[in-house]
Amino acid sequence: MSAHTIIPRTRRPQGLIGSLVNTDYLNELVDLLNADGGAVEIDTMLIVGFANATQYTLRFTRLDTNGNVVYFEDVVITSAAASSIDLLGAQMVAACQAAPLVRAFVISTYNAGTNTMTFTGLNEGENFTVTRQDAQAIADFNAAVVAQAPTADETITFGRVLITAGFGTDPNEANELGRLPTSTRFTAQVMTLDYTYNGASISGVTIIDRHTGRAIASAEVTHAVAKVNTTNALLAALNAQLPANSVVVTNVGNALVLTAEKPGLEFDAYWTEDTPATTLGTRVYTTGPTIATSILRAFRGIACYDERQTPTTVGADVTGYRVNEVIKTLRAGQMWVSNADGVAQGNDVWVETAAGATLGLIYNAASATRLLLQQDGKPLAEWMRGSRAASGDNIAAVELSR
Repeated sequence: MSAHTIIPRTRRPQGLIGSLVNTDYLNELVDLLNADGGAVEIDTMLIVGFANATQYTLRFTRLDTNGNVVYFEDVVITSAAASSIDLLGAQMVAACQAAPLVRAFVISTYNAGTNTMTFTGLNEGENFTVTRQDAQAIADFNAAVVAQAPTADETITFGRVLITAGFGTDPNEANELGRLPTSTRFTAQVMTLDYTYNGASISGVTIIDRHTGRAIASAEVTHAVAKVNTTNALLAALNAQLPANSVVVTNVGNALVLTAEKPGLEFDAYWTEDTPATTLGTRVYTTGPTIATSILRAFRGIACYDERQTPTTVGADVTGYRVNEVIKTLRAGQMWVSNADGVAQGNDVWVETAAGATLGLIYNAASATRLLLQQDGKPLAEWMRGSRAASGDNIAAVELSR
């Protein structure tokens, strides 16, 4: 009788979006806390005058997510016999704070330094209005201005890229926070290159895309009659070579200022000179590169499928992690994700950063709002294979690497 060894499968069958391809011991997972909370509405109202012993009325209207009126309440005061802008403002916000139906959704404050009343919503994603209801209020209060529009909490669905949002403040064991890679979460990287003008010397600059590791522009010029002419000649030569949606070069104080055109893009730049002793240039990282400017530094992985998560809406089939829930995140390994592009093994992976339904999804083609998940030519993510179904079912396997 002979015996043979049974080698267990290390790959699972094609599964749902966010499900892992390999068995658990081949994957690296991290836990991130969903920090994609929404924003409350903030309205401001400037006080420009006052009248003594006069009635003022403000109406607070609470709205639902469709803009329909839930209810409203009027706040009515009579100003003091010897009033002032500051007395009027303090009196009005005190009355607003004392009105139960107003205080249920708005906090009212007054700033004497700016003569401004501020009305801050209590619920993320909820709209309200503050309107003047009588002639004296219209005369002495400017119309309310929406200083911050409300946005709803973000449910992070399976198979989407996550970036770090720092760490929580729990004194016991703070979780790392995670969120979707919206372009507005990044500040554009900026570098400043300066140099000493020196007659007929030659100075050159090379700009490197830190995603591919390749030079995207390189130029040398002979110093012209003045530093401003030399700087303008360099920036013109560099800008003529730079690809769209990469880096733009400007002249600020006769120094070259390089700015990423895509928030989240990382680059670098170097001087090349023939006489460095007299024309040695300086390189200053004005803004970044940090997790606040670069997807390469902020990238944490892709949200995994979790059967414990339930749909956020009755009857819906899209599930995900709600705000403050722990997101099981694949840091290294393989996962099934949504993709309708028809991928081939080894294709580059681009992540969408534009707000909307495709935010955080990955693709195998570039666009003006997508960032390449590759660092100095080494993939942080690469496509492994498309769907097994002959007709295609918009699913593909991606591999993440450390």
